[in-house]
Amino acid sequence: MQKVIPYKKQALEIENPKERLSFVKELFLNGEVKFSQIERLNLLKDLLKGERAYLLSCGPTLLDHGTEKLNSLTGENLTFAIKQSYDLFSKNVDVHFYNCANYKNYDYGNNPPIVFEASTNPTGVGKEHDVRFLIKERNFNNSVSSTGDFQSWTFEKQPFLRPYGPGIMYEIVFFAIQHLGINEVITIGWDNKLINKDAAKQHFYDMSETKFDKKDFIHQNEVAQNVKVENLEYEAKITSEAITPFYFWLRENDCELKIVSELNPAPKFIERVTL
Repeated sequence: MQKVIPYKKQALEIENPKERLSFVKELFLNGEVKFSQIERLNLLKDLLKGERAYLLSCGPTLLDHGTEKLNSLTGENLTFAIKQSYDLFSKNVDVHFYNCANYKNYDYGNNPPIVFEASTNPTGVGKEHDVRFLIKERNFNNSVSSTGDFQSWTFEKQPFLRPYGPGIMYEIVFFAIQHLGINEVITIGWDNKLINKDAAKQHFYDMSETKFDKKDFIHQNEVAQNVKVENLEYEAKITSEAITPFYFWLRENDCELKIVSELNPAPKFIERVTL
């Protein structure tokens, strides 16, 4: 990995973490050197060590604080976005995560973030990712939420595969946070709760009172059309139970998890934050 060293040194000399990620994205897009996936992961390792990041998710509470406040917050701070939350704050997002569920064709424009894909599709689903992982496992009993074996799934140990979460947060997002060296992550819109037992009403863009058109946010593989509510109920149960072990695993890796959500069923000892 010798060829990564000078570029990583250059990146770490950039004080502003948002600009640091932009420098790395430019390397991935237009650099003279072509990096393999393992080399890209080596370049990203601890690139944001000691930094705080806000993590936007697609739950119904995402916009409870208003877009104006979130635009100001994300413009000034490191911002990670999961799936369609990217669309609302695209100019300010530094890292984007998506998978093949509720998939949308994202337009990254002239200011693209670092993009992670984790998909069960062997050929992938997106065209503009920087790092792509395959998810082969689909058994709840073998999911990382059930086994609690997080350490076997770090990017260093598994640079091409992701575990079955279930859910993108557990499959790739928390592992990316650990890999990048984030010291504090504050989630916004990570509600992690099945609402009214309705698979089609779980996101900021598909709630009954929403101003959004769901067709603008999902282009293929809508979960609500393919998954039984009973499966979602079981998924909600095991992912809720996994919050505590994931929280302590992140703490062991020098990262404090905090939550902005009135719905998230996480235990009370995990700090709730108001914006």
